[in-house]
Amino acid sequence: MIRNSVEGRLTSPLLDLSEFAGQVILFPMKSIVITRISLLSFIKLTTATAIAIGWFLGVLSLIASLFGGPAAANIFGLKFQGIAGGLINVIWVPIVFGVGLGIFSIAAFWPFLWLLRGIGGLRLDFEGSESAGPRSVSRPKSEELVLR
Repeated sequence: MIRNSVEGRLTSPLLDLSEFAGQVILFPMKSIVITRISLLSFIKLTTATAIAIGWFLGVLSLIASLFGGPAAANIFGLKFQGIAGGLINVIWVPIVFGVGLGIFSIAAFWPFLWLLRGIGGLRLDFEGSESAGPRSVSRPKSEELVLR
């Protein structure tokens, strides 16, 4: 934040923050447009997504095994079935998905950048900002932030 010495207003290169002087804004944006992303950030994003999906599938496998469904895990030649297979899947599937998609994301990075440029950016809307709103008296004038 930069204080303008002539007018005494708070300014920022991205947002006009003058209406928020003296207020605490925890979430001033409703959406963000991503036009570029670094390779490391892309790997983090895809790996975190893969781990979440792997954990979800591992838990589904555990639940299926608790009700007598077929749950099997094969780790380096060791085969587990039933509840043991379901328990191992909760740990093993997120690891395999995270490493696999982490490696795949290196190859997918440049096509993803090309796609971002082709569609003009990826807009992410924040659901929490819509329901709760910023914790201040007034809403921000700028509802969107563009990252370049």
